[in-house]
Order: sequence, then C-alpha cells, then structure tokens
Amino acid sequence: MTNKNSQPKWNDPITLATIVIAAATVINVGAALWVSIKTSEYTEITKNIYNASNRPYIGIESFEVNKDDNKHILINVHYKNFGTVPASNVKVNYDMLLDGNPGNHSNIELDDSKSNLFPQSIHNIRLKTGSYYDDIISGKHKLDVVIDIKYRGATKDIYEVNERWRYDPNHNHFHHVDASTK
Repeated sequence: MTNKNSQPKWNDPITLATIVIAAATVINVGAALWVSIKTSEYTEITKNIYNASNRPYIGIESFEVNKDDNKHILINVHYKNFGTVPASNVKVNYDMLLDGNPGNHSNIELDDSKSNLFPQSIHNIRLKTGSYYDDIISGKHKLDVVIDIKYRGATKDIYEVNERWRYDPNHNHFHHVDASTK
C-alpha cells in the first residue's frame, strides 16, 4: 500500500543529507590526493635544493705559468673545492693538446692525504711542456690544457668536471675555453 503523503525517496531529508555527505567526501578525497601529489613534488624540489647546496664543487682556481732555462713551460694548476662539504676520492686527469692534438697525458693518483679536498682548500698539480717551446711562446702553436676531475661528496654520487684552458703567449697566462660537469 502506498501512502499518498509520502515523499519520493530522493527527496527524503536523510537521502539528501547522505548525497551531500557523499559528494563532500569525494571532493575531500580528490583534494587530499591533489595535496599529496603536490607535497611529493615539493619534497623532491626541496631535496634537490638541499643536495645542490650541500655538496663539493671542484674547479680550477688559477694557473701559474713559468718558463725554465731548458725551454719548458712550467704550469702550476690550482684546483679548489668551492662547495660546502669535503670531496673524497679525488682523481685528476689531464691532457696537454698542441693545436688540438694530444700531447702529454696523465692520470694523477693522489695520495691519501690529498684524495680528500675540504671546502675552500686548494691543491696543485704541476705540468711541464715538452718540445715546441719556441712555437708555443711565439704563438705559432696553440697549447691547451684539459683537466678532468672526478670526486665524491657526502653521498654515493660521483661528480665530474672537465675544463679546457688555452695558453695566451702574449700575456703569459691561460684563459678559460670550455667546461662541462656531470
């Protein structure tokens, strides 16, 4: 038996309240999901900022150039940790290029006392050219020094910097040509 005074089910106050609560719950779950995704993105950005600001950054600080009596150019390369944490397992490789062709090449294994480079500390490597002294000094041949430095920071990450410098015989110094980092 149907009561003529009864309201349809969807118009019932309890049904309407249930529908409103269900809609609010769906909206709330959607908002919570969106907040969770954004929080994850911002956490990753914050982590990257922290890692970038709390790591070693090794690069070439300067060059000293001298000439000896035996017709060699003596090069002191000063490299520095510009970062905020020590670098460990520092490995330095270099190539001396004459007109772009490989000349002297070496992998330098630093002893244990120098394989760690503390923030703002400077270490040296000493290089010496071979033949072609007169041609380099006169500017007939271009002398490039390519320095590749690999190192670790506080994490397991391995960093690498590769810098190319060219000798300017007119001013007896090296100027920066190119760099890359990994």
